[in-house]
Amino acid sequence: MFRRVLKPYQITSLEHIQRNNLTTIINNLITMDGKQMLFMHGLESGPGGSKHRWFINHFKQHNMQVVCPDMDVSMWRPDKRNSIVRQIISNLLFGWPSTLLSRAMISSLQGCLEIQVPTLQNTRTTLVVASSYGGAVATLALANGTWNGPTILLAPAYGKAAASCTDNHAPEEIYKTIKEKLTQQQRDRIFVVHGTQDDVVPFADSEKLAKMAGIELIPIQGGDHRLNHHILKSEGDTQPLLAKLVDRIMR
Repeated sequence: MFRRVLKPYQITSLEHIQRNNLTTIINNLITMDGKQMLFMHGLESGPGGSKHRWFINHFKQHNMQVVCPDMDVSMWRPDKRNSIVRQIISNLLFGWPSTLLSRAMISSLQGCLEIQVPTLQNTRTTLVVASSYGGAVATLALANGTWNGPTILLAPAYGKAAASCTDNHAPEEIYKTIKEKLTQQQRDRIFVVHGTQDDVVPFADSEKLAKMAGIELIPIQGGDHRLNHHILKSEGDTQPLLAKLVDRIMR
């Protein structure tokens, strides 16, 4: 149903996704036996968060393992090795003060990505879903070639996290690199999902990411940053949006 040529930048309506046939969705999910999905959590979240639990419960009947490595990250907690404040302290004596924040952010993102690399390189990993700061880490993985497979980015925060960067880590450069490195077929299996009322990561950031990287944006009208109510809940006899996206991306 979804085998069509996509324009480099396209906004898809929720109603279009909801036309999936439930039987087809279930049959496709059953074929995932033996595979695993990687979930990258947000800045102040971790393994066992609401989205991680939802995936575990949703896919356990299909024997698809859901893994969520702890990225040991936070904004203000210096006991977390990849926390922003810890990286600021670590970078105080290196470089110009004007670049301190950007260096700290990139150090944090790269540290988080290093934790994810073993799972990304595991041949059983067939899908990455990444939320907020985890979405920033996944964006970096797509750009540097660590990962080029099916991906769902939920309110990805790379544009906000790296806003002060002016080198090759600048958001615009990262987005262009994704488009240059990935084939059209690979980019057709990457989706950005973002709420239009997100007050943490601007919706406009995902518009720029989708346009410059040549991937598809699915706007959630009225959606907030967490998106849980909009993407994890069933409405009537319809499947949750995340279930539909997973089916679409794995076909």
